[in-house]
Amino acid sequence: MSEKNRSTTSTTVNQVNKPLIAWAPDRHGRADVSRVWERTPGDPLPEFLVEELSVALTTEYPSDAHLVTYIVSGAVTPGRQPRIKKTDTSLAQLRARGCDVQHYVLVSDVDLPQHKGGRITSADIEDAKAKLASLSTIGWFTSRAGLRILQPLTRPISPEHYEHAIGLWLPQLQGVLGDSWVVDPKCKDWTRYFRLPFVIRDGVQTRPTTHMDLSRMKPVDPCAPPAPRPPRAVEDRPRPTLTSDRPRIVERARRYVSQIEHPQCGTGSCDAAVWNVSVHLRGFGLDEDDALELLTEWALGLGANCEHRRPERLRRKVEDASRASTVEAGFHLGDDSPARVETRDEGPGFSVSELGEEEEIAALLSGPSGTRSKADDDSGDEDDTGGKKGGLTSIIGRLRFFRILTGRVFTLISGEAVPIDSERYIEWISAAALRTLKSVVTRDKIKNATTAVVGPRNRLPLGDAPIRYAYDPKDLTIWIDLADPQGRTVHVTPNGSKVCAKGECPIAWYRPDGTAPMPVPVIPASDEECQAQWAEFWGYQQKEDETERVASFAWLMTAARPMVQPQTGTLTRYPVGAMTGEQGAGKTSAMEILRTIVDRREPASVKLPRQEKIDDMTIHAEQVAVLAYDNASHLSAEHSDHLCRIATGAGDVKRSLYCDRDLAVFRGSRPVIINGITDIVTRDDLLDRSVLIRQTRPKVRKLDSVLAREWSRIYPRVLGALVYCMAISLAGAEETIVDPAIRMLEAAQWAAASEQAAGFAEGAVSRCYMATRQHATDMAAEDTFVEALLEIVPRGSSVTDTGAGILRRILETWENEHPKTKAPAEWPRTPRGLRAALDRRKSAIESLGLTISYATGQRTEASNSAKTITLSRAKPGLYLAVDNTRTPVEIASELFESV
Repeated sequence: MSEKNRSTTSTTVNQVNKPLIAWAPDRHGRADVSRVWERTPGDPLPEFLVEELSVALTTEYPSDAHLVTYIVSGAVTPGRQPRIKKTDTSLAQLRARGCDVQHYVLVSDVDLPQHKGGRITSADIEDAKAKLASLSTIGWFTSRAGLRILQPLTRPISPEHYEHAIGLWLPQLQGVLGDSWVVDPKCKDWTRYFRLPFVIRDGVQTRPTTHMDLSRMKPVDPCAPPAPRPPRAVEDRPRPTLTSDRPRIVERARRYVSQIEHPQCGTGSCDAAVWNVSVHLRGFGLDEDDALELLTEWALGLGANCEHRRPERLRRKVEDASRASTVEAGFHLGDDSPARVETRDEGPGFSVSELGEEEEIAALLSGPSGTRSKADDDSGDEDDTGGKKGGLTSIIGRLRFFRILTGRVFTLISGEAVPIDSERYIEWISAAALRTLKSVVTRDKIKNATTAVVGPRNRLPLGDAPIRYAYDPKDLTIWIDLADPQGRTVHVTPNGSKVCAKGECPIAWYRPDGTAPMPVPVIPASDEECQAQWAEFWGYQQKEDETERVASFAWLMTAARPMVQPQTGTLTRYPVGAMTGEQGAGKTSAMEILRTIVDRREPASVKLPRQEKIDDMTIHAEQVAVLAYDNASHLSAEHSDHLCRIATGAGDVKRSLYCDRDLAVFRGSRPVIINGITDIVTRDDLLDRSVLIRQTRPKVRKLDSVLAREWSRIYPRVLGALVYCMAISLAGAEETIVDPAIRMLEAAQWAAASEQAAGFAEGAVSRCYMATRQHATDMAAEDTFVEALLEIVPRGSSVTDTGAGILRRILETWENEHPKTKAPAEWPRTPRGLRAALDRRKSAIESLGLTISYATGQRTEASNSAKTITLSRAKPGLYLAVDNTRTPVEIASELFESV
C-alpha cells in the first residue's frame, strides 16, 4: 500500500509483539536529544515515526525515506522520536531522564565490489538468491548497487548489545556470500541510516527495479549480551586531580619537558616530537589548558616557520593525547622519570619466526630482570632515549640483522625480512618502545640506536630477502610465498609440489607494500588434469589461437622463477612479455591477469616511467617480483636499453642521501610485461629478449562482476597448473633441447620442458621464440633504411666502400626515387651513425640475405678513412626466408635442391 493511503495512526513503542523501526521522510533530521522528553506547543513534531517493520518494508513512500533501527521509549510524543547521534552523552542523557533505546532488528548493507558507479544486475540477484538460501530466517531486498538484509529479533536489545550482536552477524553474512559481495562493516553503528525499499530516489520511484523476498523472514533470539568489562586496576599512584599540588605538578612537568631536545626542522621528526611531549604532559595528569600552555612553551624551540608551532596543531595534539588509551594518565606522578621495564641483553629463548607480531613485541620486552645488579640500575648512565641503560638499544639488540649483496640491512620480524630503512621497522620499534618505555621515541632516535647496535654493515652475515620465489639453499628446490595471513608457502620439487604451513619454509620473505595474498593452489595429480585446468584458463580469456596460448604460457613459466640462481649467485634471465592488440581487445585485463598468476599485488600494473624518471625502473625491480607497464604508446631507445638490462640482470649506483661519497647500490633482474596497441618493441636487442603476445578482441563481452566471480573460482586451479608445470621443468629443464639460436636459451628450456604437460605439441615454445626473430626480420624488411641498403647491393654482388661512401650512395638512391622528399629524419647522417645503425639491425639484415663485414685498410687520396664496409648479397636461388613451420631437415633439403 502507498504511504498516502495508509492510516496515519503511528505504532506505539508498547507494541513489542512485532519488530519495530523508525522512519523519516529523508536522512537530514535535526539531532536534538532533548526533544525526546520536552516539547513546547509551537515546536514541530519529531521527524521519525515509529512503525512495524513489515508495514514499513511494503509501503510506497513519496520521498527518499530512510529508517533507523533504534526505538526510543518514554518519549513525550508517543510514536515519534528525533534523530540521535552516537555519543555517550546523548545515550546517558536519555537514560537519566527515564527513557531508553532499544533495537528490534539487525540490518546490513551488502555491496558489489564495484559499488561506486556500479548497478546490480539480474545475474547478481540470482547469485544472491542462491547464496542466501541457506539463511532461513532473514529477509532481503535490492538497492541500486547491492542488497539490504534484515534479521528481526524476538525481543528488543540495547545499543551495546546491538553492536555486539551485529558484530557477530556480519562476518557470518560475509562467509555465506563469498568474495563476490562485500558486507559493509559500517553497519555496526547503531545509529546508521538505511534507505527503505520503495522510495523516490533521484526523482524516480524505486519500486519497478527493487526485488524483495520477505517470505522466510521471522524473528530469532538474539545472542547473549557482551560480558561486562572488568574494572581497571587502581594503582597506588595518585590520580590526576586539581588539588593544592597543582602548581608543584605543573612546575615538575615544565622542568621535565624542557629536557626533551627539539628535532631539526625539515627532517620529518617534528610531528613525532610534539606528540612525544604531549604524551609526557598527559603523564603528569594536567588538564588540557595547562598541557597546552606547557606544550606551547616547548614548541618555541622549533623553527620559526615550522608548521607544528601553530596553536591549532598544538591543541589537536593535546586533545589526542588526552583521549589516548595506550598510556595511562598520571604515570609520571609517582616518580620523576617515566616508568620503564628494564630488559636484558639475552635473547627471548625461542624462535622469533614462530610468533605473531604482537607476541613478538611482548617477548622482546619480557626479559628476566632478577639478575640485573643494583649498580647498573643506579649508575645514572643514559642511552639515546633519555633514560637509563636497558631502553631502546636493548630492544633493538634483541633482533637479528643481516645484509644482502647490495649492502641493504634487514632484520626478522614475525619471520619476515624487514629493511631497517623501511616504515614498518620504524613503526614496530616505536610500538615496542611505547609499551616498555611508556613514551614515544622519535624517528631520529630509532635510527641512531639502530646504527649503534648494528655497527659496520660489512661485519653482518650475508643473507637474502627474496620476493615471492626463492631456491632452497640445501636441495635446490623452489619455494613460493603465498603471503596469506596463515603464512603458507608452496614447496616445488622435481617429484611434485605441496602446500606447507607456517614454520616449514626456511626462507625469510621480503613482502614490500602492495604485496597481496595468493590463494592456495589446486595442484593437479596428472598431466590430463593439468591440461584441463589450463583449458579452463584459456576459455576464461577466450584465447582460441594456439600461438597466443603458447606465448602466454611461455611467459608465465619463465616469470615464475627465483631471481637469484643457486650456488653461482648470478641473476636469472627473464623474457619481456610484449602484448599488443587493437583497441578494446582487453589488453590491460589480460596483462594484469597474467601478472596476478605469478605475483598478486596492488596495483596490478603501473604506467611506464617518463624519460627523466627512467632510473625508477631499477628501484621498482628491487621491490616487486614482476614489472607490469600498462598502455605504453612507444618505447624510446633509453627505455628499450633499460628493459634489456632488467631482463638479463641490471644494477645501478646512486649517491646516498645526506652524504657526499657513499653510494646506494641497486641490483636485480625481473620479468617484465608491457602492453600497447602498436608494436611497441621495435629494437632488435629488446626483441631478442622478448616473447610477443598477441591479444585478440574477445567474441563475448562480459561484465566485470561476472569476470571477477569466474576468476575467483579458477584462480587456485590456474595457479595449481602452473606449480605442476614448474615441478616438471625443475626435473627436466636441463635435458630439454631447444633451438640454439634463441637468445633467452635457459628461459626457453624451462618453459619447453613442461609444454607437453600443459597440452602443447613438442617444439611449440621454440617456435614461439623463433617467431619473435621472424617478427624482427619482417620489421627490418619494412624499414626504409634497410630497403635503401638492399637497393644499392644487387643480388649476387657486393659493395665495398667507406662509411661516408655507402651513406652517399644510399642518399643518392633515395633522391633519385623521391626527388621532392627528404630522407627520413631517423636515417643516420654520419659514418659513425651508419655503423651503429648497421650493428643494431645486423641480425635482421643478414636474415634478408645481406651480409655485413668491416675491414681496416690503407688511407687513399679519395678518402681519409681507412675503415671500409663490405655489403654482400646472396644469389636469388640461395636466399630462404626464415620459416618456423618446417624442421631444420626440411629447410636443408630445400636449400640443397636449390643449389
